[in-house]
Amino acid sequence: MQRMNALLLAGVLGVGVGPAMADQAVPYIGMDAFLWELDFDHVPDAEATGLRVRGGVEINPYLAFEVHLASGGSDRVTISEPGFGRYDVDMELDYLAGVFGRGQIPLAERFQLYGLVGYSKAKFTFKALGGSFSDDDTGLSLGLGGQFLATEHMFLSADYVLYLNKSDYDFDALSLGAGYRF
Repeated sequence: MQRMNALLLAGVLGVGVGPAMADQAVPYIGMDAFLWELDFDHVPDAEATGLRVRGGVEINPYLAFEVHLASGGSDRVTISEPGFGRYDVDMELDYLAGVFGRGQIPLAERFQLYGLVGYSKAKFTFKALGGSFSDDDTGLSLGLGGQFLATEHMFLSADYVLYLNKSDYDFDALSLGAGYRF
């Protein structure tokens, strides 16, 4: 059954897993507090807390593939512009979706550090002066994190990911959570 779950999850993630690798593959799922920041040039930063769910499959002790889905949180920032004066802008994260390769280094029997490289898409809604508009963007994502295996199946994790690094803004998040290895 565990082998079948690993194969199904690997198929969903688009990972080719041969029979020998499927015997070692360990699927996992986690839920995290998602403390995000939207940092525009020349505008105050928007910071909020949302929820992130991630799932993946560990192919071996050094390589995994995972998907991140996040949503929630909004922040109000005050902007001052010549001709408009001061006004408030509500910035809300509609969703984030990302696909990652994860290189990991076991440092001890129950602890590992990992790096993430992937591709993400995020959509935001902005509300100001009685109107609103939404915008989405995609790009390369990079991150670092650590994971502690509390029991045979339960883990605690923390990571920092720069999801989008554009010429006029950055979108990044610190995530803290727990998960389950099947």
